[in-house]
Amino acid sequence: MTPVSPGYLFCGLVAVLTGSLAAYQHDWPPFARVLLAGVALVFGVVFVFFVLDLLVYLYGRAVSATRYPDIRRMELLKLLNETQLRALMGGYVTVTGIPSQAGIIWRYQAPGMTDGLTPEQVKKWADLCSTSPDWPDMPPQHGMNDNAERGELRAFTRIAVALGLAEDAVGPLPAKWKVNRRTMYERLEV
Repeated sequence: MTPVSPGYLFCGLVAVLTGSLAAYQHDWPPFARVLLAGVALVFGVVFVFFVLDLLVYLYGRAVSATRYPDIRRMELLKLLNETQLRALMGGYVTVTGIPSQAGIIWRYQAPGMTDGLTPEQVKKWADLCSTSPDWPDMPPQHGMNDNAERGELRAFTRIAVALGLAEDAVGPLPAKWKVNRRTMYERLEV
């Protein structure tokens, strides 16, 4: 329902009439003037409430008109399943080949990675994770001395998260595997 209705106008009209009668009829008894002023105050407050409601309604329409593309996009995203969302956001791991003198160097890359990991590095980290006594936790990154190793583990974690095999690390806690060891090796294809 739109907030523009005869009720709003009626409240405003009653407030103005009773207020003006209370203010300008000096020959009326004081209790009548106070009663009219009270009625004017009540209808005036109701009218102000309705005017504010109208302003909020008009503001909402203006915002929805300017935000229509964003609202429509959100409605469409709400209908997608997890696989479709991952594909839309680039959540899959890509394998790229980089030519070199020795041949093609294959690299796994997940979203947000600048450079990828070779299949040998992925196998090394998969073996390290599967033999870790902390399973299903991945090795923590904060205890490593070497920045390159820490970067490799961070890249391996991103690959595992992008494939849906692990949950991402939260704060200082390590990432956690969501699958068993055999499934991890099958999905990483190492």
